[in-house]
Amino acid sequence: MNYVLSPRTSVTFGGIVSILRFTDSGNIESNNYIGSAGYNYQITREDTIGLQYHFSSFHYLGSAQAIGDHSIQAVYGKKITGRLALQLAGGPEITHYRIPLGGGDNTQHVSGSGTATVSYAFARGSVSLGYLHGLTSEAACLSGQLQIS
Repeated sequence: MNYVLSPRTSVTFGGIVSILRFTDSGNIESNNYIGSAGYNYQITREDTIGLQYHFSSFHYLGSAQAIGDHSIQAVYGKKITGRLALQLAGGPEITHYRIPLGGGDNTQHVSGSGTATVSYAFARGSVSLGYLHGLTSEAACLSGQLQIS
């Protein structure tokens, strides 16, 4: 959801509930909850800055482990041409584990997170290619994504 506060500012809210179940045994099933909130400010027609907060919660069925993840990122967006745009974001990420990893007693891990996305708009849709460095429900990951809408 995007709410415009003024001609140059807006706030963004989003959320996902994911329930992963398998028909075959031996897979790890999970319930995941993700939420985000952001503030955007348009500096010029081509440049936008912002700040976003992201929360993820991963609960694995049949396991006592659960993960809570918080990140806050500074965001920069650039409209390169009328149809081509770039967005970069980065900042700290704090991950909490219910059960310490690796046999130690540390249940918190601080790292960095970041994204980069290039989007191209067509008359009736768009294509975007993105890079993510951060935590997912499976593990810390690096991924690419192609989205056609």
